[in-house]
Amino acid sequence: MKIVANSKITDICFCINWFDDISIIRCLESLPKGSHKLVIDGKYRDFESDNELSNDILRKEVLSYDNVTLLDAPNLIELEKRNVYLKHCKQRFAFNIDSDEYIEYVDWNLFLKGITPLKTDLRNIWIRHHSKQGTYDIMPRLISNPNEWELYGAHWIFRRKDTGYIHRVLEDKVWLDVNIMVLGHNHKYRTKQWTESRNNYSKILVKQEDSATKKYASEIRN
Repeated sequence: MKIVANSKITDICFCINWFDDISIIRCLESLPKGSHKLVIDGKYRDFESDNELSNDILRKEVLSYDNVTLLDAPNLIELEKRNVYLKHCKQRFAFNIDSDEYIEYVDWNLFLKGITPLKTDLRNIWIRHHSKQGTYDIMPRLISNPNEWELYGAHWIFRRKDTGYIHRVLEDKVWLDVNIMVLGHNHKYRTKQWTESRNNYSKILVKQEDSATKKYASEIRN
């Protein structure tokens, strides 16, 4: 299908936080040919693992996909690692997609036309969680002018670098229609050991970000 729109696939950089998760192959397979993919490899600081980076065989497979840039950033907390792709993304739009997510459905014509006149720099995308009986959620996934933003205190609170404006994106009522794009999400390719390490790490992350949310509550204006 020919794509006709002001925005182009090459205007988007798909940014993937990753560590030794084979699910990334499904994620990469779902992304459009010709798009830029920025993969940030490395275990989070509190993630239980003897290795700092993903195994060499899987890294080589990731690099076999078109337009992939692989950056190493181990031993960072969640928002620090995500800030790496905001800093290095050179495209007009950064699309944050985790390694256990994938594009389940998309109409690229409508998607590209819909993001061309963005009224806000941050846009939520629908995600269907197959591990939770197919329930839907909206999450901050699309960011225009990514170099102008940084994550601040939690991985869903954004701050403009120039003005210090705080944007709590989970409270937004702005999202792309479910008929334009849906991301799928499940953990079926992850090993039991990896999942246990992830669950332990997630408990630490929740405590860190709950504390940060309270600390910055007075600064958040959205």
